[in-house]
Formats: sequence, structure tokens, C-alpha cells
Amino acid sequence: MTDAPPPPGDVAAPRRLGRGVALAIGAVVLLFIVGLAGYALAGRGDDDDGAAAEPTAAPATTTTTTEAPDPEDDGQPDPPAHSVGDPYAPDSGATGYDATHYDIAFRYDPEAGTIDGVTTMTAVADVDLDHFSVDLLALDVSEVMVDGEPAEFDVDGRDVRIQPAAPIAEGEEFESEIAYVGVPEPVISAGFPTGWLTTDDGGAYVIGEPDGAATWFPSNDHPSDKATVDLEVTVPRGWTVAGNGDFAGRERVGGDVTWTWQEDDPIATYLVTVAIDHFRIVEEETESGLPLVSFYPEADADRLEGDFADADDMIEAFEEVFGPYPFDEYGAIVVPVDTGLALETQTRSTFGIDVAGIEQFRSHELAHQWFGDSLTPTRWSDIWLSEGFASYAEMLWFDASNPAYDIDVDAENRRDSIVGVDEEPILDPGVDRWFAEAVYQRGGLTLHALRRTVGDEDFFTILQRWTLEHEHQNVTTDEFIALAEEVSGQDLDAFFTDWLEADEIPALP
Repeated sequence: MTDAPPPPGDVAAPRRLGRGVALAIGAVVLLFIVGLAGYALAGRGDDDDGAAAEPTAAPATTTTTTEAPDPEDDGQPDPPAHSVGDPYAPDSGATGYDATHYDIAFRYDPEAGTIDGVTTMTAVADVDLDHFSVDLLALDVSEVMVDGEPAEFDVDGRDVRIQPAAPIAEGEEFESEIAYVGVPEPVISAGFPTGWLTTDDGGAYVIGEPDGAATWFPSNDHPSDKATVDLEVTVPRGWTVAGNGDFAGRERVGGDVTWTWQEDDPIATYLVTVAIDHFRIVEEETESGLPLVSFYPEADADRLEGDFADADDMIEAFEEVFGPYPFDEYGAIVVPVDTGLALETQTRSTFGIDVAGIEQFRSHELAHQWFGDSLTPTRWSDIWLSEGFASYAEMLWFDASNPAYDIDVDAENRRDSIVGVDEEPILDPGVDRWFAEAVYQRGGLTLHALRRTVGDEDFFTILQRWTLEHEHQNVTTDEFIALAEEVSGQDLDAFFTDWLEADEIPALP
């Protein structure tokens, strides 16, 4: 990746790079400076004794319910399965229950690279359960408890298959507590490393998309099952821990410090994050009072503070077109390694040091807080609902911030960049094109074409109703098309078929 943003009007798509494989990424690049009121931290995240001022504890968690994608409807409840049946991630997730909350607690040893933890999943049974499973990869499970009673279990690939001491009735809430230990390692998924990653000096960070949550905590690792999360990480004194949501405190015991984070809005497992390093914590807030708290490598913190200074303006610009920002805080985690990518980890985007200065990435990842994080596709085949929307948001930001920018010229340039190169269908693009450039660029152009078709008033009404009516929910393409037709009063079936499913990209209307 280049160190400077592409010139407005001739903007190249951000790309994900993983083990020599370059994949289009405009979607996974997040942003700026998230906050916790009362954090009152100036300088590094650790003071002379490794301590930092602590903000007020976060409010109590809430829960949500979601459904696995496209279940067979034969009039009878489906038996629990060890996969949700998503062909993009065929071994991921499970059915039979809805996870509503995770308590993730572990100690990380930077020298050994080990984690030793316990994750408690609260869930509701969708059917009568005499067994169920969670995803966990390459970590040793020592014990499983269900509702306080020891449960039998076995491990098969990424599945921990659990048989509780007593069956769980349909509709009943239950807790499974899983103790595990080991050295977490990333997996290659969609062509790049995903999950738990480490730095040369013992630091660690998470890039969880698409199915890397299972590399560090047991979960129903599929975006169709969102839940709230509490994260409690113990590290040696002097290390800083960043996570999602609100900072809920730190406790020092001997030579260790335990950091606690709470995300009280539903979150997909691939967007749950943790980063452990020697960070400077920068606390700010927008003019409207939204906390912005970010974590920067100390050596680059001054430069990065300048790079992310546009966060307030970006949030304001996006609120005008998308509606209110959907979370209680925002910010950035910048890891001290070149990654070639960034990820829209909820409330606090994660960037490699090599891409954090790119304005296009920052706007793209911020937009994902609406599209991808708050509104999460039920199926990976609808990935354009995340990546296409965030790619069009880049264009909306340049249009709002640069008087010399011409959005129509940029749209034609983006179309030209994929014509004859990568213009195949983007609705259910296929596993080999999961993060293809067309998913980003053609997805964004679909929205620009819709805007030209229905007019600005209806178009922005569609966007704002879409974000407000589906806030913190899972969504599908059919739902978006239905809303667009309702608002515009037009039959848009042919339009969306041409733009999402045709082999060739249409001309802009």
C-alpha cells in the first residue's frame, strides 16, 4: 500500500494483502479516535507503575436474538448442527441456540505467547438441546461447565462438541463455561491470515474477519449470531490492552494488570478485538460530545494524532447522510506492524501502521460502523451490503470535504477500473471472489446508480431508514431492495438484477 491517499477523482480501491495474495479490501479499514468519558489519560497507556486513570464503569449489558441464515423450513424445528451451513465458511458457527453474551477472560504471557482463559457464553436454546457446539481452534480445552454442572465434550476440528448433564429445553437460557489454554495462531481464510496475530516484541492483535474469532475464544463464530461482550485481559504491568466499547476499569494485582472492556451493543464475533502492546492512549471527543479514544504506537503517536484529526468532521458528514452514529464511542487501534489492511472492529477500528495515514481507509472503516457493524449481513454472500456501502461512503466523504472533487467523474473512473478486469456478479460472488475488487467498487457504484435512478431525496431517505430501522440487526439484500422500492415507489427488480447479478457491469444511468 502507498503511504499517501490516492488523489480524489482517481481513487484506487484499498486492497487486503495476505501471504502474497492481494485482495480488494476497501471494506476492512477502520478509523480514528474512540473515547471513554473520564478516561483522562495523557501520554502512554501505562504510567510509572503501569496504571492509568480509570473512567466510570460502563452500564449493564443488554442482549439480542438473531437467527442462523436460511434454515430449512419444513414446519419442524431443525436439530442442532455443528455448522450454520454457510458455503463461504462451511465449518463455522452452529445452530440450535442463539448466543446473547460472552464473558471472555484470559491471561496473556507476552514472552511465551500463551493465553490461559475462561469464556462464558450465555445463550437461549432455539430447540430442545441434548448437545451443541462452539467454535475454537488449536487451543486445549480443559473443562466445560453448563449451568454450573460438568459437561462431557470432545473436540473435532474447530468444533468443541458439548453434551450437558441435563437436556436444555427450547426457549431456556443457559450458560456454558469453557476453560482453555495454549498458543493461539492465525488461520488462512479467504487468502489472508485471520485471527490472533503477534508482533516481534510479544505484542498481539486480532484481525478476525471472516472466521478468526475461534483462534482466541470459543464462540458461535458466524455473523448471523450477534451478542454483547465483556472482555477481561490480564497482562504483565507495563502492557496496554485495547478492546471494543467502554473501558470498565483496571485492577493491579502483584506484577499483573487486568484491563476490562464492555461492548453493550450486539457485535458479530469477527468484529470482537483485542490489541496488546505499548500504546499511547489519546482521548478526545467530537463537538457533539462523542468520546474518541485511540491507541497509537508511541514512536508514531504524534504523526497519527494528526492523521486522525479529521475523525470529527467525518462523523459529522456521515451523520448527515446516514443518520446518527450508531454507537457510544469511536476510535482507532494502530498496531506497530505493516499489515496492508485495516478492519472495522466495532467502535474502535484496527489499522496496520502502513495504512493508518490513508484518508480513504479511514473514511471507509468509519462508514463500516453503520454498514457492517451496526447492520451486519446475515449471510457472507451479501458481503456487498458492507463493502459496497463503505466504498460509496469514501466518495461521499470526498464530496463533502473537497470542493475540487467530482463524484460523477470518480464514479466513472471506478467503473473503468473494473470493466474487463473484475466486473462479475457481486451478489453471492463466490468464495474465490469473496473480497474481490468488484465487491467493493461495483457495490459502491450500485448505490450511485440507485441515487441517479430514484433521485437524491429518495436515495438519502432510503439510507437513513435503512440504518435506523435495522440498527444493531442482521440484514439481507432482499430487505434493502424492498425498502428502496417502498420509498421510491418504483419496481427496481430489473435494476438490482443488472447491477448485482449480471456478468457485466451496466453503464451508469
